[in-house]
Amino acid sequence: MEDDSAIRRLDEMGRLVIPKRMRRALRWQGGDPIVLSMTSRDSLLLHRYPQMQALRTVAAGYAEAFFVTYQVPVALCDRERLVTHRGFALAGQPGLSRELRRWLESNEALSRTSLPLLQGSDLQTGILAAIQPHIHTVGAVLLGRCEAARQDALADAAQLLARMIAAQLL
Repeated sequence: MEDDSAIRRLDEMGRLVIPKRMRRALRWQGGDPIVLSMTSRDSLLLHRYPQMQALRTVAAGYAEAFFVTYQVPVALCDRERLVTHRGFALAGQPGLSRELRRWLESNEALSRTSLPLLQGSDLQTGILAAIQPHIHTVGAVLLGRCEAARQDALADAAQLLARMIAAQLL
């Protein structure tokens, strides 16, 4: 048997336990929505449902309105990649920086720490507000750096936007 496979039995209720090492490798957490698809008569495909990607159109509208209103760069991301952005000059779509992914995994609600936005990029975030429809963070509202006098108001606005998006995911 391969290193990335496991044999498991279904319990009486049809449940299957996915080994912890596999969940860690896939960065799956308890409560993540998982899509089950039959690929053939005896095969089943599992993959995480990309909640934030499903809201791409709505998120783009929110990001545009936020950018026009507050004149500060804004990006919305899930735990893996950017969903949409306005005001940031981005070429291509490299993955989120390691530091940003670590912050998303911490389930912290708000941060004013400057973190690199993307891998291999000089862009920095100024304010981060977690999108938490349940217990775990599924994404974040990321604002670019701004002057200190506006930070409190922008942090409140970012948290409001994060709550609005989280409400769409319920």
